[in-house]
Amino acid sequence: MALAHESGIGSEGEHFGFADPISQPPIEGADMPSYPGDGVLETDGTWRPLKPGEFLLGYEDEVGPGGTLMPEPFELRLNGTYMVFRKLYQDVAAFRRYLATAARSLYGSDDQHHRDLVAAKLMGRWPSGCPIDLSPEKDDPAIAADRDRRNDFTYAGDDQGLRCPLGSHLRRSNPRATPLKRATAVKRHRLVRRGVEYGPHLKDGALEDDGVDRGLVNLFLQADIERQFEFVQAEWMKGGEFLGLDPAEQDPINGVGGEGSQMSVPGAKRPFLFDLPTFVTVKGGEYLFVPGLTALRGIIEQKF
Repeated sequence: MALAHESGIGSEGEHFGFADPISQPPIEGADMPSYPGDGVLETDGTWRPLKPGEFLLGYEDEVGPGGTLMPEPFELRLNGTYMVFRKLYQDVAAFRRYLATAARSLYGSDDQHHRDLVAAKLMGRWPSGCPIDLSPEKDDPAIAADRDRRNDFTYAGDDQGLRCPLGSHLRRSNPRATPLKRATAVKRHRLVRRGVEYGPHLKDGALEDDGVDRGLVNLFLQADIERQFEFVQAEWMKGGEFLGLDPAEQDPINGVGGEGSQMSVPGAKRPFLFDLPTFVTVKGGEYLFVPGLTALRGIIEQKF
């Protein structure tokens, strides 16, 4: 079942059994807390919030004061944002079955510890939300509950992915300080995401699908859909070249599985997984412009 904790972490949860949400990019000037690891890593090792123009139109972004210049006129885009809606079906039974299969393949045992370890290697976090980069051998709920620790990591010293596989979902979503084969500014591809699970939980321990629709409804906010959401999906989720992996290696959680799919798991007895199932299927989605309140009034009054 999905997890929720008294600290507020993972208050929604998700059907594969991981706490969710864990963090959001902090925004400069916003009335919201900023914790280590959530923002932009500075050269002195500290973290700062992102410029508001990365998510909100009409403000300075990480490149300069102009921010995204669409839509026109300025009054229409000011305080607006772009939202991506996605409805994602989760095949929970297939995920649970594969954890046992992969555990036997990677570690020679499908006991609970090794199934949890496989899940952590695929996701990049343990079920509690503790990052595998900070606790590679076992889940540590104390780290997950500590807002000042649970995202304060960079993957430094793990260029081969021995602690956290390079192709894990979390590392793909935000490579942090991982050396990239295709140079890009990670801070320019951040997303504010809110996910809410839908559908009832599959019974604990069930390994066969019950035919009930379940999954996540995700909302992604950004100033530029092409540079942020679409870049992450096309470049970071659907291929491996940017990390020096096989071009066919996709995100193990959100990628398209089937014959030929694979994932490298350095440090395992047999460090490769092959023919991963498709665990997540997009059932619907939309790209939307969300105007600010002033612009919304202007639209109602037909000023634009």
